Amino acid sequence: MRHFVIGTAGHIDHGKTALIRALTGEDTDRLPEEKRRGITTDLGFASFELGDGNRAGLIDVPGHEKFIHNMTAGAAGMDLVLLVIAADEGIMPQTREHMDILTILGVRNFIAVLNKCDLADEEWLEMVEEEIRNEMGQAGLIDVPVVRVSSRTGKGIENLKRLIRTYALKADSDSSGEAKRSAAPARLPVDRVFTMQGFGTVATGTMLEGRIEKGQELAVYPAGKQCRVRGIQVYGKEEAKCQAGQRAALNLTGIDKADIRRGCVLAPAGSLKTGRVINVRLNILAHSERTVKNQSRLHFYSGTSQMLCRAALLDADQLSPGEKGYAQLWLETDAALRRGDRFVLRFYSPLETIGGGVVLETNVRREKRFRKETLERLQKKETAGQKELAEFLLQESGAEMLQIPALTAELGISEETAQILLGELAEEGKAYCFAVNGAEYFLHREAEVRLRDALLEEVQKYLKQYPCRLGMPEAQMMSSGALEKLPKAAADAYTGWLVKMYVLDCIDCGGIRPEKILSWKPGGRLLCPAGYKPEESRAYRLVNTVFSEAAEKAGCHFLSLRDLAFEHADFGKEDGIKTGSGGRDARVQADEIPEIMRLLELQGKALYLSGDIYTLPSVMEYAAEKIEAVLIEEGKITISQVCGLVDTSRKNARLILEYTDRMGITKKEKAESERVKG
Repeated sequence: MRHFVIGTAGHIDHGKTALIRALTGEDTDRLPEEKRRGITTDLGFASFELGDGNRAGLIDVPGHEKFIHNMTAGAAGMDLVLLVIAADEGIMPQTREHMDILTILGVRNFIAVLNKCDLADEEWLEMVEEEIRNEMGQAGLIDVPVVRVSSRTGKGIENLKRLIRTYALKADSDSSGEAKRSAAPARLPVDRVFTMQGFGTVATGTMLEGRIEKGQELAVYPAGKQCRVRGIQVYGKEEAKCQAGQRAALNLTGIDKADIRRGCVLAPAGSLKTGRVINVRLNILAHSERTVKNQSRLHFYSGTSQMLCRAALLDADQLSPGEKGYAQLWLETDAALRRGDRFVLRFYSPLETIGGGVVLETNVRREKRFRKETLERLQKKETAGQKELAEFLLQESGAEMLQIPALTAELGISEETAQILLGELAEEGKAYCFAVNGAEYFLHREAEVRLRDALLEEVQKYLKQYPCRLGMPEAQMMSSGALEKLPKAAADAYTGWLVKMYVLDCIDCGGIRPEKILSWKPGGRLLCPAGYKPEESRAYRLVNTVFSEAAEKAGCHFLSLRDLAFEHADFGKEDGIKTGSGGRDARVQADEIPEIMRLLELQGKALYLSGDIYTLPSVMEYAAEKIEAVLIEEGKITISQVCGLVDTSRKNARLILEYTDRMGITKKEKAESERVKG
């Protein structure tokens, strides 16, 4: 059997506490003031034997108007409400207000308990019963049973118990809602905090969703401070866990009483969003005497939270009794809420209930009023199913991608359910999944197209600026532009996927053999559009021609770039290349030369030696062959021998030996000027 939570409601002094005493034998008036005055000012709790060893929790809520905010705290998580009405007085103002609040909060199961029947005759009782049925009908509550009892004499109590068991069994047979609540991330709104000597901080509340286990780490929202569950009591008994529907007391370590209060929520870290701006569907009670205008200041109640707020109406200038609309509530303090949470609004002054509604979005930015896109989005979020909402949130996350914890926090679903929903969207081709080190990042198909276009635009812009480069450095791509908001792991996975999909080509500069010295530090990978090749422009052909002709002529008398007459070279009128003067408008620019030489290196057309000294690979291969021949014959070679072999200076001979050392042809043994076979 599922865990069943029963609440009481009704006007002051109509016998709610006495009724619970008659049902359970327990007294829920625990505060000295309550004992002295004979009224309930705070929430009281007891448990009720349902049979077969199962128990239901009972919450005794205050009836006095002054304590309505405590009544809304108790209503959170109620499965059944006993609406207590004194037979000698009938329905009173607070009876109606309690009924309004409970229906706003989504409670639909009521039993009207006509108490103190020993104080009225049959004719009067029939008249009060008729009044109750009329009031219930006007509130949309049809076929609510009315049970006559006397808490003082015990008459009718057994009949009420049987009816409660019937509701509990019916709720047990409809397990879909219970399964959903149980699978959701744990959430316990705190309604009472105290310190017990020898134990420390104790927080109590009714488990709304999920389950909490002994030893579990929790966060105290909205502040987010961490704590650990040292012990759990359910209905006064030590337990290893508590779950949805149960009344629980948690002994917490790592947190002081001053750090937790009524209105806080205990939940796993990262499972809730906090903030001061929420978007809601707002309903004004049909019999309210107040009109809610834009920017009205109101009292906000949800779960055990109570605070002031302002209502910014998004689709109307005002809401009259019986009307509904979308609104943004600007809360005066942070709140930990979730989509689907219900709330109650009371007028600022005089303090009276005017309506309530349901939370659609939490922790949002302030919206412009009458904006079509905003209203359409809220309408969709109000009516959509879980899968539609998952896709919608995926679209909203855009290029930042969505992770499973973010979806569980937004929708209040388990990680398993979130995984299934996102997995189905991926199977349907509506989303892409990128798995990195155990974490999964999801990207909507439409967002991927936009991200891909933006990324390609950035790469092409870079290559336009540096036309002689093979691609854009990956590190530069990650730190700015389209990918900057993504975690590096997700960005790496995405670019890798684009390479597999032949959208990008990847050149691993770090894979170049270390013996090949380059004129720049490789530092990772280069990315370019698939099939991209640098344009061999007229400037490229000029530099290549001037360099290759000069380097071939110089042989092992290596020239630096400063020795080459690039500044005196130009293009002729034809597409060919020549050296000489004239044609200044076609002359190669000085800052183009290093870029072109860098490209020639990667293409294997130039070999970097040191500083700004380059040669042709064929020149160095010629020198290496000469050196290898001497090594085979003599077993060693000196710098002086190299000078004679290739007719060059000691400086150039040293550069040649450094190259053969890197290539493994030679190696130093003893003297700095000698080499042996590598």
